[in-house]
Amino acid sequence: MQLNWLKKAAFSLMSLAVISGCSTVITSAGNNLADQLGRAVASSDDLETVKDGIPAYMLLLEGIMQDDTENPDLLLSSANLYAAYATIFVTDSERQRRMASKAHNYSLAAACLEDDDFCNLKLLKYDQFTQLIDEVDEDEVDLLFTLGKSWAAHMQASSDDWNQVVHLPKVQYIMERVIAIDGTIDNGNAHYYLGIIHSLVPPALGGKPQLALKHFEEADQIANQQNLMIKVTLAERYARVIFDRDLHDKWLKEVIANQDDFAQYRLINTIAKEKAEALLKSADEFF
Repeated sequence: MQLNWLKKAAFSLMSLAVISGCSTVITSAGNNLADQLGRAVASSDDLETVKDGIPAYMLLLEGIMQDDTENPDLLLSSANLYAAYATIFVTDSERQRRMASKAHNYSLAAACLEDDDFCNLKLLKYDQFTQLIDEVDEDEVDLLFTLGKSWAAHMQASSDDWNQVVHLPKVQYIMERVIAIDGTIDNGNAHYYLGIIHSLVPPALGGKPQLALKHFEEADQIANQQNLMIKVTLAERYARVIFDRDLHDKWLKEVIANQDDFAQYRLINTIAKEKAEALLKSADEFF
């Protein structure tokens, strides 16, 4: 029963974790164009323009990488971009699977270039895997975080394939290590990932909603309560789990009523408001 439930697990919520990282959708040390595009994407409230515009940059990166095949920064930039785009904008399941797989492969290639020990990462047994991840220090934390994000996106796009879903504990361990090194990375989104991971399994099957709540609240504090998607996810992945209608509606109404304009969260907050309205409309059917 647990196996079947996990194979059908709500990995769609994992996509919110990728979306919540839009402020760093493209990260490439020393690459001004990548930084500028990342800020433009995050500060836009026009989802269609972003959807139509990003593919040109994706093709540009592909072209550059053909002449620079061993540049980990380019690989990580592409991994972030493909994972985010596939999760946010792609609805065709096969196309999403291909793009998310490409993102995952790019991050693995970048990790291999940075450290030979990472070249066979997916083949390692769990105890070998955790030992290797424990050796990562602050110099490699950005790489590790991108690896975890793209891996999660890959699992989300392949949620019907147990051979992929079974790696969820490894993604969890990556995020736990990232937090141990720098809990504030990407405005607290490593905590946000762990909140989602701990909320995927129902309490009856061993889920830990209180631990999920702790990570969501930590992410919200680090983001200075400016990332509205966190409250939306709290409503869906915590309030609904513990069946608290009052808390559920309170959080969602706060998101909808919020008129603050936080530039770096403009895109994610636009998506959050749409999601909040949809959750409120479906509340009577759920509770």
